[in-house]
Amino acid sequence: MSLAGLLMTVWWGITLLNVPFYWLLQARGLEKPLANSVWLHAASVVAVVTLGRSYLHSVPTILAVWIVTGIATQLYIYVLAERATQLTTKLLLDRDVLVYLTFCFGLACAGVWMQTRWVHTSLLSMFVFALSWLIAYALLCGPSLWKLRPRLTAGATA
Repeated sequence: MSLAGLLMTVWWGITLLNVPFYWLLQARGLEKPLANSVWLHAASVVAVVTLGRSYLHSVPTILAVWIVTGIATQLYIYVLAERATQLTTKLLLDRDVLVYLTFCFGLACAGVWMQTRWVHTSLLSMFVFALSWLIAYALLCGPSLWKLRPRLTAGATA
């Protein structure tokens, strides 16, 4: 199940990138294409599960299908945002965003590598692994994530 947890962590990280795109596209009156992206994701998952059901016998495999189809759907959203305001290139080519994404990707790879070598023999061992994962995230990704926070201007209030 820990591989499934790592896969879901990747999915949540990718999904977090969608937040500015959803708000922008809704504000621009593009709710219908956003709704189409959700339906596209649902239809692609159903199609892949229907066609490949004999190969989908584990949770990590099903999550991998979910993530691959979700990435295709999210690319559609990024294209819409790029056409509307060039937000995709402005956001994803930002130095701070690239540093954060690089650290997250490196940490995810390290987590998968560690998972193959770490033997979970007890609840305490699983707790230590989870705690070490959170500490590593805080140390590696925390500073770059802190730089990405919204900055208040002189006259603004929180």
